[in-house]
Amino acid sequence: MKLEFINNLYIYLIFYFIVNAFIIAYFYINKKNIILEDEKILIEGKYNELVLKTQELKKNQLDLLGASKTEERNRIARDLHDSVGHLLSTLSIQLTALEKITKSRDLDISENIGELKVFTQDGLREVRKIIHDMKVENKNNWKNNIEKLINNSGIKINYIVNEETWTLNERQEQAIYRIIQEFITNSQKYSNTNKINISLIFSQDSLVLSMKDFGKGCDNFEEKGGLLSIRERVNELHGEMNVESGNNKGFYLQVYIPRVI
Repeated sequence: MKLEFINNLYIYLIFYFIVNAFIIAYFYINKKNIILEDEKILIEGKYNELVLKTQELKKNQLDLLGASKTEERNRIARDLHDSVGHLLSTLSIQLTALEKITKSRDLDISENIGELKVFTQDGLREVRKIIHDMKVENKNNWKNNIEKLINNSGIKINYIVNEETWTLNERQEQAIYRIIQEFITNSQKYSNTNKINISLIFSQDSLVLSMKDFGKGCDNFEEKGGLLSIRERVNELHGEMNVESGNNKGFYLQVYIPRVI
């Protein structure tokens, strides 16, 4: 079933990139002609379709990362790099050239081309991130992966972890890594903090992950973006999550993950 999903995902991606390649070729061949309104609508329609498919790729990221074997993850990572990564890189270069052409002729479609180029570049970064994370996540090395993440964060992080009293399954390992990664990223992006405290404490029947930054914080916040992503991961593990913040009090996040027997 997973192989069928991956194959279908590749087919979707390749199909939409080929469609966009034909559109770009059409612009190059007809760059001296005036772009008609129905052509603009066609481009905008394909742009919206590409946006939806890219969002679908991000939504299914966990399915790709949930591959049960390290060899399988590495194989998928190589395939992503060789196929999707290359196509996105080529498309980004072609869109840059096309954007210059449309701008030089004062065509208002150039704004859509620019947006598509930015979205394509974001997609390329996301694919590279997926590839990196798929390769770095090894079932027997999750603590080292977290330490590497912390050491490469560029911010002071106090990290404490006690001795394991039970063994995490691969799904739990991946979720913990992602939650810590998301918290660090959000703290750096929004909190303007210079320090983060992180602790992983095992008990006989649970694991408690506590994280706190010392940034600006806020009295009113919504669980969206990174926080919503963390909440979804916690729910998938049948865990609990608590978030506290306030103006100039930073953010505090605690996650409770039950032991699976």
